[in-house]
Amino acid sequence: MAFFVHADGKMQTVSLGVRDDHQKDVLIRRIREKALAEDIYAVIILTEMDDKHGVLLSGADSGMRVSARVEYAFDSQKKGAISWKISWLNQPVQNVFLDGIFDKAR
Repeated sequence: MAFFVHADGKMQTVSLGVRDDHQKDVLIRRIREKALAEDIYAVIILTEMDDKHGVLLSGADSGMRVSARVEYAFDSQKKGAISWKISWLNQPVQNVFLDGIFDKAR
């Protein structure tokens, strides 16, 4: 998932799906183009982690990058998360979808 945050606080959400490296390269370019064309304030990418109960949030704006790990407990009977814990990481995790996203040079 990608979240595009506008300066006025509005947010757009886009589902990301990649089948091969070519699609990945196109998606990286499209995210960057959207951020620049729509004067997006920040972009947040939600990535599933290898373990089955965690996700990684990576965010960037024109001046900084941050990352956080979200661990959650899942109740299969209720089919939803029943608890979660967020941990901010000391160093942002590299995310190819955010690399150079706010660079003005094309």
